[in-house]
Amino acid sequence: MGLIASQTSFLTWNNSEQSFKEKSTHFDVHPLLDKTKLAVHELLGNWSYLLSCYDKYDLNEELESSSNSVHSKLASCLQHLGANRLFEKFSRNDSIDLTASKQSDLTLKELRSAAAWRLNQWDNKLDDISYLDCSYSHSVCPPTNWKNCGLETSFYWLLRAASQSDWCRVSEIATAQSECFIEELYSDTIQFISSDQLILYGQKINFLNILNKLSNHLPYKHNYNYCLQLILNLFNYSFSCINFITTTTNTTNTTNDIQLNQSIFNKLEPFLTLSINFIQLILIKNIFINSINNQLKDLLIFTYLYYAEIATIKSSNIYFIKNYLNNAIYCQNLFKNNFNKSINYHWQNLLCIKLQSYLEREQGDYDLSISRLQSGLQIVNKVAEQTDKSSEHLGGYINCYIHGITVLCNWLYESRTKSAADLLLNYINPAINLAQSLKLNPDANAFMSLAKFSDAQFTTLNSYLTSSEFATRQNFLTQAQKDVVVLSDLGEKSRLLRLLQRQSALEIDELTALTTDADHFLEASIDAYAQCLTLSDDHNLSIFRFISLWLSSINSKFKNRASKINKIISERLPSIRADKFLPLVPQLAVRLSSKCDADSSFQNILMKLIERMVDWHPHHSAFTLLFLVNAQLDDDDNINNNNGSRQRSTRVNSLRASTETIPNQSSTELSCRIQAAQQLYNRLSIGRRKELLFQMKYLAEAYVDWANTDVDKYKTNTGNISLLNGCKLYGLVSPSLQRSSSRTMDCLLELVALPTCTFPIDRSGTYPNSSLIRVAGFSPDFRLVGGINLPKVISCLGTDGKLYRQLVKGKDDPRQDAVMQQVFTAANCLLTKYGKSNKTDLPHSSTSQVNLLKYRANWLDMDNGLRIRTYKVIPMAQRSGVIEWCEDTVPLGDWLANERTGAHQRYRPRDMPPIQAKQRLGVVKDKTPDRKLVAFNEICEKLK
Repeated sequence: MGLIASQTSFLTWNNSEQSFKEKSTHFDVHPLLDKTKLAVHELLGNWSYLLSCYDKYDLNEELESSSNSVHSKLASCLQHLGANRLFEKFSRNDSIDLTASKQSDLTLKELRSAAAWRLNQWDNKLDDISYLDCSYSHSVCPPTNWKNCGLETSFYWLLRAASQSDWCRVSEIATAQSECFIEELYSDTIQFISSDQLILYGQKINFLNILNKLSNHLPYKHNYNYCLQLILNLFNYSFSCINFITTTTNTTNTTNDIQLNQSIFNKLEPFLTLSINFIQLILIKNIFINSINNQLKDLLIFTYLYYAEIATIKSSNIYFIKNYLNNAIYCQNLFKNNFNKSINYHWQNLLCIKLQSYLEREQGDYDLSISRLQSGLQIVNKVAEQTDKSSEHLGGYINCYIHGITVLCNWLYESRTKSAADLLLNYINPAINLAQSLKLNPDANAFMSLAKFSDAQFTTLNSYLTSSEFATRQNFLTQAQKDVVVLSDLGEKSRLLRLLQRQSALEIDELTALTTDADHFLEASIDAYAQCLTLSDDHNLSIFRFISLWLSSINSKFKNRASKINKIISERLPSIRADKFLPLVPQLAVRLSSKCDADSSFQNILMKLIERMVDWHPHHSAFTLLFLVNAQLDDDDNINNNNGSRQRSTRVNSLRASTETIPNQSSTELSCRIQAAQQLYNRLSIGRRKELLFQMKYLAEAYVDWANTDVDKYKTNTGNISLLNGCKLYGLVSPSLQRSSSRTMDCLLELVALPTCTFPIDRSGTYPNSSLIRVAGFSPDFRLVGGINLPKVISCLGTDGKLYRQLVKGKDDPRQDAVMQQVFTAANCLLTKYGKSNKTDLPHSSTSQVNLLKYRANWLDMDNGLRIRTYKVIPMAQRSGVIEWCEDTVPLGDWLANERTGAHQRYRPRDMPPIQAKQRLGVVKDKTPDRKLVAFNEICEKLK
């Protein structure tokens, strides 16, 4: 990749128009430019471009000194483009000498071997011909030492031996090649090898080892059961190899990413093709009983098709797709007597049609690809009616059909041959209805493809419906309708009036159709997202889009949209596990309301959802509900603590002062929200969680009380300070930590999980004691940290015997910090899903610098991948909250300006100490601005 990058950069630099003008005015910009272009395109695998270039060199008789090498390059291009038969004819032409050098001769032999074993062409006359005697032969000759021959040559002789049941030679070749890879790993030429490269070597060696074991046991009939197990292992390693490709490459269209995908796929393709070709040769021999043999043949065809499907994503070379697809069709025709038009046969046909349509579309035949896919999908209904409903493969066939429908709808919509309403009415809905009529539940992937398609169509339509252009059309329509009324009242019956009426009616129909189509796609996408979330955990991140669509529909200006969506939500929501909604508890809870004019159906659904989350997962969601219940609690605390005293000037206080003149609308909404939360809390308080909720509420009130306790008199104290007797938190001090062991806690908190600890979600909702660290009490001391509002650090004793420090803040809104931590947590979910285990959907920058950094940072994936360090932020009231204290960290101010250990003093010991600079500023704080400026400049001169 470094060579590719450097040569590509060189080529790009020399191709720039500016450098062309600056460097030279004569025609030849650089004497090596043409050769460099050919070398770079060869490294990038642009064989079509190279074929045309070498063909011109040959026809124009350029590069006279090396015309033979051009012929060999032409042969190489033909083989890499998949034209194996044309390559064979060209390479066997006696009038053309392709062996200009020993190196080109060896390369040509490798290419001939690769073409021969992929075409299953075996030359049976070469058994006794030595390698040296046929150096210039047009045939593939057997080497004397398998370790000295190329990989493609060894694969040719391995498959040829398998076709002749020469299992000893197969074992010999597999063993030799496996030893070569092991020796290469231990050689001195490899200075560093990444984990991905090591896995790649392991996959190759495993392939060869299984082939070796198979060849050792196939000659003996009593070992056929073990051979069957080895064949299944070979299938398994093939799929593992494909999964390795999908998890180490990406699907973006940048140049570097395409090169990386192509490079990795090219390295693994020979082993993938070898394994299934080897299995195909064994199955042709019919060594197993018919039932097992037929199942293996089915699996072989599906494997070919799966390889072709992966190649559509991971390889820019259409030859791989065509090769695997043609092999699948060949095997299907070869084994067609075993299928008897079964559901598997139709399933395979449908997969073949989808892949052929994809190839035609890639080659520019858009209309033909649509027609082929459309005709292939039309027979599905007939096949499904004739198939036994209990067939285990019917579900897979229907899933393939639904996925094909979504692909077809995308193509039809892109070509504008069908309207969005037509696609929904005549394609998507019938597909879902067919699955439901067969009492089949399509898998989550099918529903996800439907959801994404419907979501994309809704987004497009909705963006137009909310645009200024649509608003202008509505205004014109309203004005036209007014004109019609006025003219009708005046008794006008002119042609202008009739034209205006007709145009107004057409415009009304068109605008109504747009709104209806948007509503239909919104309903389809929400329903598909809901079913996807119900069926699988693979797409849990779609909960964010699901909730976003639901909440946005509630405030929609279009009539009846909210009621239709609420109906779907009420039907689908109970089947989705409550834990999937936990990442969005704050966004859902703040929409509670008890207003009479609020949407009652929405509020009922929301109330039931939050109630289910708190009932099943109280440790993850109850504090959010208590935040609403106690929203105005810190107002009372501030009044009590600051009665007759000066309040600190904070952004929250200034915000409160600026909003006092606003009408009571916002306060009314807040009161309604608090009232709804209180009603929900009262309902939960009589359920199974009543004791836990009581303890959590008491703890939350204690936190709010302590957050707003006035500790101004201790602000210069940097050590431990005893808790004040009058606060609620003092009554929660653990007896084991207080000086007087006779005092007991005012309220036991043995059911409450430690708020600032993160616990795994228990889907069953039981949360046994062993899975949680619960609150055993608090330390009798606290500390103050820097800040305008003097946040307090307390220590909470857990049931595990450890002390956990917590930062309690008051007179400041903690919700902003909580939202940021929520965003970071969601980012960690994305990094976990797409980081190490699956990188295929991550967006990448198009710049080579960023991509090169990505390759250099592969070590980040070696230890559970990259993640953002987060901490818990729990709002307890509008201006009070508890924050997890990050252990093993120091405040930036202490690290930089500490009197003894500060970095400034250590790195610049001759500068004025920061503590003296602070004191110097304190002396002139009441002086004139000019005097302050003089002091500030003096400090700047001494503090660099």
